[in-house]
Amino acid sequence: MEREAMRMLRKVLVLFMTVLVASVSTVLGQGPLQPAAAPAPTMKTLAQVEPRMPITNLPYTITQPGSYYLVGNLTGVTNAHGITVNCNDVAIDLMGFTLSGAGANSRSGIYQFFDYRNLAVRNGTLVNWLGEGYAAITAYGRNGHFENLTAITNGRGLDLGACAVISRCQAAYHTEFGIVVGAQSLIDHCGADHNQNGIYGDAGAVITDCAASYNSSRGIHAGRGSVISACAASYNLGDGIDAGDGSAIVNCAASYNQGRGINTSGSSGLSIKNCAAGWNKSDGIYAVSGCEVLGNTCRNNGYDVYAGNGAGIRVAGDENRIDSNHLSDNDQGLAVTSSGNAIMRNTAGGNATNYAIVAGNATGALINVSGGGAIAGDAWANIAF
Repeated sequence: MEREAMRMLRKVLVLFMTVLVASVSTVLGQGPLQPAAAPAPTMKTLAQVEPRMPITNLPYTITQPGSYYLVGNLTGVTNAHGITVNCNDVAIDLMGFTLSGAGANSRSGIYQFFDYRNLAVRNGTLVNWLGEGYAAITAYGRNGHFENLTAITNGRGLDLGACAVISRCQAAYHTEFGIVVGAQSLIDHCGADHNQNGIYGDAGAVITDCAASYNSSRGIHAGRGSVISACAASYNLGDGIDAGDGSAIVNCAASYNQGRGINTSGSSGLSIKNCAAGWNKSDGIYAVSGCEVLGNTCRNNGYDVYAGNGAGIRVAGDENRIDSNHLSDNDQGLAVTSSGNAIMRNTAGGNATNYAIVAGNATGALINVSGGGAIAGDAWANIAF
């Protein structure tokens, strides 16, 4: 009986396993018969990784808008520009590399004609573009943008068109000017040294936080209706700073120049405020007509060939307001050679002549306190001490 029972149990187990396997096979057999699609790519194309176009050799001509970059230091050939831009809307990144010219027979490192606009150049050095009348960058088109550039030992440094923006650039050791821009341009945080003229802006320029030194002519010049602010001009062989009609020169320092510190000769209607002019060979500040000269400090001007004839402030025209300036140790503190000016609240001490003012000017009382003592009387007085 036991043997018969065991046979029956085995038959039941075999039947159960057969049914179970069939059920599992039915379930597993319901999947799709077609294989899955291939996985999508996850890496970027080369064009997506670097969409800009490389510049690998000179000379190179750009005829399509877009973004371009250098792949290394490049040297130009004679009688040719390095990079010629013949279209609008181009950006060139020098990537920290150097564009070198071929010397006296080279043209400009980068060149764009008047017909085009919106050129941006940044991040690099340009040297040895020495052809006469050419520059490291000659870009006459409007609305250029130039930043983080160094131009050294070229014929000219940066020769740029109207409405340009130039930031954090250095121009040095050029046979002509360092930086020159067209009308309504902005120059900030730039330096120009050992050029013929340092920084030159046309009408309506704004020049701020710049330095110009050791240039063989002027340091900083701007045309009519311009603003020069927070700039320093020193050790230039001509004037330190000058500007055209209706300009403002504020918070600047002009010192150790071989001409005047701040010069407005031939211009009128300027505002010269809160500047320091000292140790210039000629006058510290020179004003002609219709100017406001306010709150400036002028010291030790007038020596060498100008010894005995240099003034802290010299006024050579009429309708000027000369107010609240401090003048010390000059040949003349305040020298006014024309009538029709308002002169008040100035202080002068230690000058060979503190005040040399012709008749016909409206002046506050002159109070001499050189011996010490209290200052009393006219609130508009000019003080000598």
